[in-house]
Amino acid sequence: MIFDPIVDALLIAIALCLAWIFSLLRVIDRTENGKKELEQSKTEFVSLASHQLGTPATAIKWYTELLLDPKNLYSEAKNHYGAAIYEANQRMIELIDSLLNVSRIEVGRLAIKPGFVDIVDLSKKVAEEMRPLAVAKQVSISWHVTNPIPIMTIDPQLLRIVVQNLLSNAIKYTLREGKITVSIYSKNSKVYLSVADSGIGIPTKDQHRIFDKMYRAGNALKQTADGSGLGLYLVKSVVGLLGGSITFESAETVGTTFYVILPLKNNEHMEGNLLKQ
Repeated sequence: MIFDPIVDALLIAIALCLAWIFSLLRVIDRTENGKKELEQSKTEFVSLASHQLGTPATAIKWYTELLLDPKNLYSEAKNHYGAAIYEANQRMIELIDSLLNVSRIEVGRLAIKPGFVDIVDLSKKVAEEMRPLAVAKQVSISWHVTNPIPIMTIDPQLLRIVVQNLLSNAIKYTLREGKITVSIYSKNSKVYLSVADSGIGIPTKDQHRIFDKMYRAGNALKQTADGSGLGLYLVKSVVGLLGGSITFESAETVGTTFYVILPLKNNEHMEGNLLKQ
């Protein structure tokens, strides 16, 4: 059987996903073996990974079989199956990446690497990457930026995690033709970032647990089954490592706004929290 480039790329992507899983398990294994917390973390990882990875893995298998079927010779069909495989693989990568970051935070092995960052530029690049998701739901993203925003001294990859998860959640839980507003301004050596959506909101009874690991509000589960419950937990953990804080306001059926405050220059804090790999 002859494999075309799409299938070759798929096999490489799956191999990378598996490598990331083994990498995460090695990180967990290297940390004080025998503790109850360690066993609980490993159990949670296996349970969550098997549950969340099941759907995209099944989709990849099914579409790969269609691709390899000799009857499907048309390029249009192959393009469709290839796109479906790509999307499923992306979901796998995002989940594994989140699990790996959460694990590194919890076992104290997340390296913080400060650099000079334009938060407005970084945020708009992240939004552009997510534009297809917003366009598919006809969700508009507007910006309210008080210029000039000074260049920050912060870890760009960790800041990207914060912005990416907040925007992803906003798009995911905003209904069709909804609106998202990103606001950024600086004051008193701090940078203020907020992401407001006109989405389903967070029920009052769920708000006290919204930053808990693997917790999802009841209406979020009804809105979409695609979610790990790790995003906001990861955001709060990262914001804390960067010396900042995060709060939110929300009303069911009205929308949610997350507020992040970060120090403009946090070299000292970051050096104090630098965790060697």
